[in-house]
Amino acid sequence: MKIVNIIGGIGNQMFQYAFAKSLQVKFPDESILVDISHFSHYNLHSGFQINDVYKNANIPIATPSQIKEVTWYLPNYRLSRLVRAILPKRGSEYIENRDYVFDERPFRINSSCYYEGYWQSPLYFDGISSIIKDMFAFPSPQDENLKWVKRMESCNSVAIHVRRGDYVNAKSFAGICDVNYYKKAIDVVMRKIANPEFYIFSNDIEWCVQFIAPMIKSHPLCYVTNNTGKDSFWDIFLMSKCHALILANSSFSWWSAYLNSSDSSLIVTPGKWVNRKYEQDIYMNQWIKI
Repeated sequence: MKIVNIIGGIGNQMFQYAFAKSLQVKFPDESILVDISHFSHYNLHSGFQINDVYKNANIPIATPSQIKEVTWYLPNYRLSRLVRAILPKRGSEYIENRDYVFDERPFRINSSCYYEGYWQSPLYFDGISSIIKDMFAFPSPQDENLKWVKRMESCNSVAIHVRRGDYVNAKSFAGICDVNYYKKAIDVVMRKIANPEFYIFSNDIEWCVQFIAPMIKSHPLCYVTNNTGKDSFWDIFLMSKCHALILANSSFSWWSAYLNSSDSSLIVTPGKWVNRKYEQDIYMNQWIKI
């Protein structure tokens, strides 16, 4: 039995589910489960969303007794963070060593194990992309989102994702996707895409109006603001329907590009994903780094 801890926003949850799916493929005779118990007293983002959004992501949820077989059962995010730093390991646990760096050692564990990490690299599910994309198939859009899709698919649509909010003062992410990055990214798009039509997705529209809009010049520009809270996942879907994407250094952005329906789409991404001095395995080969 192998259990993968699930935590974070929906983008992080998707990486963890993709990792769990890889374990299913690697160990077909073993039970692969997910632990969602740490969402108790977890007040960030919109809580656990995978099962509500992606009906094909049907990896079984571990019961308390199953979790106890391989690790401490601590169904509280804050308590778990504190206690795991103090208590010795119980059973077999594998904790991710470095974010955004592929590690093949988790796939060498043939016994029961509890996995804790974010597993943010496409190398963790390399070779099973069709399975992953099927797992994250969206429901059919309705109302305003359906109108957006039809419009995006009818033109040379360019999605721009701007994540601010919690990123502005976060040491790991701050300063990467600044005004200069978006200027260079938009310049790339304008050189490569004829008659682009831009769609901005952001949690800080006022900042985008002040700093991004002037870069668009005379090209059509729309702000997509109808999806909030638990409905924010629809923005991943909408961005995935655009012909070009300018990403933020965010897992939310990342999945919109990975799930993009066209193999010929132009994807522009920051050349540095996080403020740490080591090579990161987060990128797809065809993406343009700036």
